[in-house]
Amino acid sequence: MKDISVNVVKSTSVSHEVRANPRTCSNVRCDHSEGDPHVMPGAKSSLPERAVLVLTSLAAGEKHGYALIKDVESFAGISLGPGTLYGALARLERDGLVEPQPAENRRHPYAITEEGRKRLHEHLSESARLAAFGLERIAIEGT
Repeated sequence: MKDISVNVVKSTSVSHEVRANPRTCSNVRCDHSEGDPHVMPGAKSSLPERAVLVLTSLAAGEKHGYALIKDVESFAGISLGPGTLYGALARLERDGLVEPQPAENRRHPYAITEEGRKRLHEHLSESARLAAFGLERIAIEGT
């Protein structure tokens, strides 16, 4: 995959780098509580794509960091860097969508919470609705 970097400047004059492939912010401290450039404006769900990827992985069962990275790679074809992953996990934990599990040796697994499962379901349902609508429009325009 080709990696395209773009600088994004928010109204707070904080600049950070966004990578188009994978489509996640590479700055560990990137935390957009308002106007998140990783979320479609007007979306009913405010989950950034990297959060959706992590929650989708954890929906299949608890995992530690490396297992999350490999699982996301396998189902989405996107490589999350450790900084991106742990930044997303910290925000998801802060928002009550994931919770750390007891450490296993040096591994620190995470599990999705009921609220995380609910928010993921809402997000994926809305995404599926939009995708179906878009595909229907493409079919209409293509005939």
